[in-house]
Amino acid sequence: KPILADLIPEGFVDIHSHVLPGIDDGAKNIEESLSLISQMKEMGFSKIIGTPHTYEGLYNNTSETIKKSFDLLKKNLKEDVKIDYASEYMIDGSLLKRIEERSLLALKDNYVLVEMSFISSPNKLYDIIFKLQMNNYIPVLAHPERYLYFFDDNNIKNFSKLKTRGCKFQLNLLSITGYYGKKIVELSDILIK
Repeated sequence: KPILADLIPEGFVDIHSHVLPGIDDGAKNIEESLSLISQMKEMGFSKIIGTPHTYEGLYNNTSETIKKSFDLLKKNLKEDVKIDYASEYMIDGSLLKRIEERSLLALKDNYVLVEMSFISSPNKLYDIIFKLQMNNYIPVLAHPERYLYFFDDNNIKNFSKLKTRGCKFQLNLLSITGYYGKKIVELSDILIK
């Protein structure tokens, strides 16, 4: 197994992390946030974008709650590392309202991090992807290698369809190390190829 720090090239930007304190299943408080960021800096990350979940009914984050958590972190951060914030949005009906309000927090420019349930494909997936694009957003699908139901006997036709519709993919670094198991490593390799 490769050592995680060995996989990180110089100047690497982490575009998907849960380092903002107290607003999702990531860092529970400012101390955990600072510890995570310190460890990430030691591994070689030059910039970290905190992307807490926005998932109606579970993580009811808004642009305001995310900014408030980011400001608290920034105020307490002593590390020499660039940080920023966005969100990881669940693809569901509530995302449509946020798209129409143009209230999505982007990773950079108009790139928006989105995720699906680990259990089943969302209703109206392609309609929501289309709606994002019609509002000048570029969807970036978080950890596609972990949506096992989306693979059909290791066939990536579902992912090919998303890609041809303009969706980008963001694999988790831990997935290629074996952290989530051998099957996820295999699926990651298929997607990378």
